[in-house]
Amino acid sequence: MKKGTQFAVCGLAFFCAWAHAEDQPVYDADTGKLSIPSATGQGQPGYFQDILLEPVDNVLWQVGQLSEGVLLEEKYVDEIWTTSTRGLPHQFFIHVEGAFLNGCPSVGRVEQKREGNVFEVFVYYGNTAWLRDPSVLCTMAVEPFELTIPLNVYGLEAGEYSVRVNDFALRTFVLEQDNVGPDQFGGERRPHCQYEPRQEGGWMAYSCSDGSSTTLQ
Repeated sequence: MKKGTQFAVCGLAFFCAWAHAEDQPVYDADTGKLSIPSATGQGQPGYFQDILLEPVDNVLWQVGQLSEGVLLEEKYVDEIWTTSTRGLPHQFFIHVEGAFLNGCPSVGRVEQKREGNVFEVFVYYGNTAWLRDPSVLCTMAVEPFELTIPLNVYGLEAGEYSVRVNDFALRTFVLEQDNVGPDQFGGERRPHCQYEPRQEGGWMAYSCSDGSSTTLQ
């Protein structure tokens, strides 16, 4: 996609697929320009970033600005691991630690998608000027970074799932039960509790806000 390309609004599919619900496009009524934080391209969330659409007339827009996201390189990652919670619904987190060798790189957008039973997570650089222009000056201080990425697992059916980060096969995990909340327990539930299936059947509600625990059928 080149700057100046013209199209009708939402005429291209990737401009109509937002990576996050909170990343809403912003329309400037004074200039008629539309800013879009990121969009999916070639099946990859965040492939296009910092998009600016400028009106040509009442029907057409043109791309005034956009950049292609660059994935964080493995050489800057020291460690990557996962954690999960015990109760229902389960929560699953990816933790990434590493360090940049100078002050130019930074961590940018983090996107994810799921196709079937495969999760793909994309971690991008936040600043790519130094990649495009070798003359950019960088501080020489080592810059450590840490990320905690929540995986969108709520509502998943029981089964085995695999996780990939920047095309690196991280791990698989198994959900023994459908990952649903207590509203699926036939109306027998208590507020502000954690829930766990019992081997004998039914559910255990524990760590409730009033300090109690109870068994649900």
